[in-house]
Amino acid sequence: MSSSSKRKTEPAHYMLKIENFSILTEAKSMKIESDVFEASGYKWRLELYPNGYGIEEKSGGKNISLYLVICGTESLSKGWELFVDVSFFVYSHKGHNYVTFQATDAYGNRIRFNESKKIWGFDKLISLESFKESTNGYLLNDACVFGVEVFAVPGFAQKDRCLSFIKPPTSMNTYTWRIDNFSDVKEVTIDSDVFKLGNVKWKLWLSPKGNGEGKDTHLSLYLEVFDHALFPDDWRVYANFKIRVMNQSCKENIEHVVLVLVAVA
Repeated sequence: MSSSSKRKTEPAHYMLKIENFSILTEAKSMKIESDVFEASGYKWRLELYPNGYGIEEKSGGKNISLYLVICGTESLSKGWELFVDVSFFVYSHKGHNYVTFQATDAYGNRIRFNESKKIWGFDKLISLESFKESTNGYLLNDACVFGVEVFAVPGFAQKDRCLSFIKPPTSMNTYTWRIDNFSDVKEVTIDSDVFKLGNVKWKLWLSPKGNGEGKDTHLSLYLEVFDHALFPDDWRVYANFKIRVMNQSCKENIEHVVLVLVAVA
């Protein structure tokens, strides 16, 4: 299965330019193999059949067939399996854009490669009639360009995602940061130790002389997800938290209660 769209930017991982395309279509069993390229930490190549492959080839080659092949699997561990998001591209010289074919399997799922399935693609990427039609602009001076993007999907993304809110016991869900000799702090900001609450690592950071709208007038205190730069794109953490400044004279503490979605900017 596939869905098609158009975009201006070129494929991020590999482009295959073919000159004298008409000569290839005269050779009925012709297969074009691209150079090996690397994407998402794995090695790949494209296989292009100008007159179709398999049944297409035998029926007279009415469509172009294009496939992605994973290479160098000898170095992978036994029983390896890889899920990828794959997009194929055909350049239109007339529109100055790339027709994009987003690939999924027959059930609409991501493409899976493993020891028994090292090749995947389209038997009927695009019809030869449409490809050769001058108004579409795929051929210019008998030259054309195909491309591909391959993004490996981490294992955690294969699982169904469930949004759940858990309220641990209060004794397990607090962190106290004691700052000694506060009046001697010269830094603009200081950080607490890293601590873990729930399944997330956090840290506090404080600006003694204030930050932003509170600069030079207030004490500024923040809660931050630790090592968020290492998180996958579009990560989210929902947090209901209290930031409290303890009054050591046994009077009422200063407290702020917050319900917030902590997410990558």
